[in-house]
Amino acid sequence: MLYGARSAYRAVCALNNGKGPYGEKRKVQKAECINHVAKRLGTGLSGLKKPGKAKVEGKGKMGGKHRLTDVVIDHLQFYFQVSLNRKVGTSPREMRDEILSTYYHCSSTDDNPQHDLCAKGSNSWCFYNKALAVGEKPKSHTKMSVYFRLEDPQLQQVKAVYERLTTDDMMSRCLQGLTQNRNEHLHSRIWKASPKHRCASKRMVDFATATAVCTYNVGYIGSNFTDLLGIEYTVSMDKYLKAKDASMDTPFRRKSRNKKVRRDLGPDTQKVPKLAFLSHLGMPSVGTG
Repeated sequence: MLYGARSAYRAVCALNNGKGPYGEKRKVQKAECINHVAKRLGTGLSGLKKPGKAKVEGKGKMGGKHRLTDVVIDHLQFYFQVSLNRKVGTSPREMRDEILSTYYHCSSTDDNPQHDLCAKGSNSWCFYNKALAVGEKPKSHTKMSVYFRLEDPQLQQVKAVYERLTTDDMMSRCLQGLTQNRNEHLHSRIWKASPKHRCASKRMVDFATATAVCTYNVGYIGSNFTDLLGIEYTVSMDKYLKAKDASMDTPFRRKSRNKKVRRDLGPDTQKVPKLAFLSHLGMPSVGTG
């Protein structure tokens, strides 16, 4: 399984054509970074707002109140990413339906509710299906956390972006839930020692890579070379290195914990997606929408 640049994927496939390390019987499969796929949705929707794009068919504009604003696009991108994480290890169809449920949910109106793909039951994140499950009348769609209203031709353009990113081939490459986070984290440490925007010798790049790998694997204290260099290891130095190790480890653990909580939340949980999991953790937040 390979994930990365398309050119690298083609190069590995060519290398593996009878002469590579895997052999012809082992097919090289490309996996997608789910974070990058979610960003493509935001890029695609933002592109619809450019001059000459929004008025291809029909009248009106994409931007404006209750339309495809930057805030709405950010919300939709967030829900797209949550849906990918939630359906890791399932099937392409389940993952696609989970993603499309957020599109239909947010584009529904009182005259045309589209909640067939939304979760059912009294514990559903969908306010509409939740109300039906408990025998209540659903509130107006205009009160939703994320709500946009477009003419049908423009709505079809938005849907086309979703359909392009939810094909069976694309979904099958997202089922493992892989990301580039670890690669980017390691690269950032290499660039910190040898900035990529500056010219550096191979010797310097090798040194930066070696120190970054040591720090990444065993931390700042474990990769300390003061004894080898004849430098005295002081109390203040020990305190500094421990603080560096703590700052490197804590955000990763906190992010992993919050990411797990976010997977269980749906588009209707909170008005602001990033505050949704705060309320779930018992922290003050805004009311449900």
